[in-house]
Amino acid sequence: MKKKSKIEVMIGGHGDSRKSRRLEIYLETIHELEQMWGIARIMDIAEALGVKPSTVTKMINKMSKIGLVEYEKYRGVRLTSESRKRIAKLNKKHRVLASFFRSIGLPDLDAEVEAEKLEHVISDKAINKLDKFMKKIESCKCPESG
Repeated sequence: MKKKSKIEVMIGGHGDSRKSRRLEIYLETIHELEQMWGIARIMDIAEALGVKPSTVTKMINKMSKIGLVEYEKYRGVRLTSESRKRIAKLNKKHRVLASFFRSIGLPDLDAEVEAEKLEHVISDKAINKLDKFMKKIESCKCPESG
């Protein structure tokens, strides 16, 4: 049996998607704030997520212990290379899902909303299969005759 990493233990692996989703939402929020301001402050994270700063501090301390963020009290939070890899995976999931939803006729906004919901629960294996399927379909499309 494969031993779980510290990250898998914290987020519950595949068994608890609520923990995983919450962690990923924190990562995405920190990422967005870092892109805007260079660092994510506890108050900004709390405001973005609609939670108390003390709730954010608890989560950030847990994330720091397992190497997902670097946290300096009174200064802010930065993502680590490990968490940047997770963000890249989430971005791929989102891109593939949104593309799929657009291809079946959902308007752009609806496709984005649905992709955001599902990116946190779909497995890497499933998203890779869907990505290959979408590329295969794209390569088979014939130009419409007009």
